[in-house]
Amino acid sequence: MPPRPIHRWKSLWLGLIILLFLTWAWARSRTHADGVIIQLYSLTWTGVESADGYAMWNTITYRPGSPYTGPPGRFHTIAVSRKQAGDWFKPPIKIENRDLQPPQPTFTSHGIALWLITLLYLLTWLSFLAWRWQRIRKASHPQPT
Repeated sequence: MPPRPIHRWKSLWLGLIILLFLTWAWARSRTHADGVIIQLYSLTWTGVESADGYAMWNTITYRPGSPYTGPPGRFHTIAVSRKQAGDWFKPPIKIENRDLQPPQPTFTSHGIALWLITLLYLLTWLSFLAWRWQRIRKASHPQPT
């Protein structure tokens, strides 16, 4: 029996949808910043953000007695639009630490470039498809002994 055609594989179509989403997120992050922040402790906020070509993990810590207390509530979303588009290919890793003078809060950000995430996903997905194709071909064409 011949192997099933590749265009009928669920792994092909699911992988393609994920690849399109990652590419869209990468392109959108050049002109928009989207994210979610949550209050972990009374003076600490943490969140994830897609901005400026990076997927980032941010932490903001407000100092005790500071007039800065963060937004009201425990959970917020971020959506900001910029007119100027950033570069397509940023450096792969971004680490930013700002410990401003009191009473300003401290800010820490760790990010990985979305082009790198997309590239790593693409290589992994194509490797999986090649492995699966080879395995199916071997199973459908047994070697005579």
